[in-house]
Amino acid sequence: MLPMRTRQGVPGHPIKCAYSGSLKDLLIMSTRWNLPRILYYQRIPMRIDEYETKRQLHCAFFSPNMKDVTEMLVYVNHDGTVQDVLMDAEKQLAAQGGGSRRLRLVDVVASKIYSIYPEDAQVEILPQKVFRLEEVLPEEVNLNDNELLVPAAHFQKEPTQTFGVPFFFVIKDGELVSSLRKRLCKKLEIQEKEFDKYKLAVVHSGRAHFFPDDEALAVSLDDFRPPPRPQLPAYASHAFHPSTPWLGLDHINRTPKRQRLFLEKAIKIFN
Repeated sequence: MLPMRTRQGVPGHPIKCAYSGSLKDLLIMSTRWNLPRILYYQRIPMRIDEYETKRQLHCAFFSPNMKDVTEMLVYVNHDGTVQDVLMDAEKQLAAQGGGSRRLRLVDVVASKIYSIYPEDAQVEILPQKVFRLEEVLPEEVNLNDNELLVPAAHFQKEPTQTFGVPFFFVIKDGELVSSLRKRLCKKLEIQEKEFDKYKLAVVHSGRAHFFPDDEALAVSLDDFRPPPRPQLPAYASHAFHPSTPWLGLDHINRTPKRQRLFLEKAIKIFN
């Protein structure tokens, strides 16, 4: 078990295994005597001294239909890479009967895909947050010259009002809008009658350019091509350009509020 001090009502930094003080000493460290002192404990799959050489990442694996979520903790060396994260996650998923799959680590901000972390990125650049893991689907591998993998997100009325689970979608140059809508409907597993209420748009620089009502028109890949990237520092080199176009789905937000990940009910220890 790994004890952690509390800080502002949430778990703080872990207590080192070499700590030689008493439980009373830890409690006295709290300066807010009018508040209960809390120690958090986390069960870990290794010795504490080994744990202190690792970086712990909170991850959530999303199934291809984006409806099933598996929460997991991934442990890698502090000098490890994103590839180490993916390998550890693949082992955990295989142990759970998930089989062998190629994964990617995705950064999601405000219900929009912000970046895909390259496999050679150092874990030390990753922030403290819950990361999204997902499978790279067969149709997303070895894209043709007339295909482009683009981020997609749900919004209501305004592109800034994003919600739900964003995803990646393959855009095909010259494809009819009607065909694209059918593929989207199938991917999202939505009733066709309900999907008829969805409006599609290319969102660029915060503005939505809606697809015309004429579904016989063809999609142009040029509308989704990202602009030239400026030179970015290493910690931001994985991120999409802010002006990168994305596929927007405009419809009413019926997403239920989800509970926060990785929170458990506390227990009290009385003297």
